[in-house]
Amino acid sequence: MTGEVKRDAVPTRINRRQFEACVCLQMVRELKSGDLCVIGSDAYSDHRNELVPMEECERTRADYGEKVGLPVESATFIKHIRTLLTEAAQKADKSYQDNPYFKIVDGRPKLGRQEKKETPPGSSSWMTH
Repeated sequence: MTGEVKRDAVPTRINRRQFEACVCLQMVRELKSGDLCVIGSDAYSDHRNELVPMEECERTRADYGEKVGLPVESATFIKHIRTLLTEAAQKADKSYQDNPYFKIVDGRPKLGRQEKKETPPGSSSWMTH
């Protein structure tokens, strides 16, 4: 996160995205353990009360599956999703070499930064700040 090699070195900079990810992960842990709370969160509804009852799910499952084009039986659904994931992985394997931002460095995948696009002419000044 700091780019420093030695742990005892005082960091002068941090990677903002990595730091934000660490903060969010720690917040999730603290919320789950009860060591952190959100004041006023009790004013919101309990998400469990918003769930569709299981009886209704069972009654409408076949119709829903037909409408969205997904199998609704467990084994068939799993097979379908595995096929989709396998096809997506094969497509990625075939096309990653065409991605100018993707490199494999020392056996590890690296995704480089994309170049910043120019602000279109006529855009408001607030978009550039």
